[in-house]
Amino acid sequence: EDTEASRELLRLVRSHQLAGLILIDGDVFHNTPLLDESGIYRVAIMSRKVDSLNCPIIFPDMTGMIDLALDTLLSRGRKRVATLITTYVHCEVGEYLKHAIQARGMTTRDRWRQIVPHHIPEAVRNNVLMLMGDARERPDGLFIVDDNLAEAASSGLVAAGVNVPRDLEVVAHCNFPRSSPPVLPMQRVGFDTRQIIENAVNIIDQQRQGQRVASVTRIGAVLE
Repeated sequence: EDTEASRELLRLVRSHQLAGLILIDGDVFHNTPLLDESGIYRVAIMSRKVDSLNCPIIFPDMTGMIDLALDTLLSRGRKRVATLITTYVHCEVGEYLKHAIQARGMTTRDRWRQIVPHHIPEAVRNNVLMLMGDARERPDGLFIVDDNLAEAASSGLVAAGVNVPRDLEVVAHCNFPRSSPPVLPMQRVGFDTRQIIENAVNIIDQQRQGQRVASVTRIGAVLE
């Protein structure tokens, strides 16, 4: 609230000079004009369904993305699965991920379920290095649940001398279109950001035209 950009945004909202607002994680804007100012057309992009927002929600289906990733590993004969996930995403889908692995008859272990900070690449690399340290106790599949972890995780796999995909099949989350090719061969699964933004703009246009808008628009995950 104390930056020039945020003050300018609040001024534009209060003076109704914006065609609309696209809010990321809209529930953090409660008790601010960004969410509470009347007469503003808005849509929120949320990683979970919530009932507390008074605007339409675009919902990238994370549980569906998890199902698609695990099914991809299973189709390639991988049943000993490790996961690498950020603390934030773990809070959202960690329990679902654990149960989805078990429901498919796959095996995981507590020490294979690594929850790491995305902003410290060295920590991510070292966690993967430790995960792959004992060749007799390695998983045969790895699901990287947050694209922010993929590069540092790849560094750890290289340092551990793991042959991908012979020794380990890797599926990694990605927000498409990806900006650069992965360091190691891996299957990407995630959401098309162009589709999300196009839906957001269309929803704002529909509101401006007085049309009825769905309260939740689900975005399904896709494989690369």
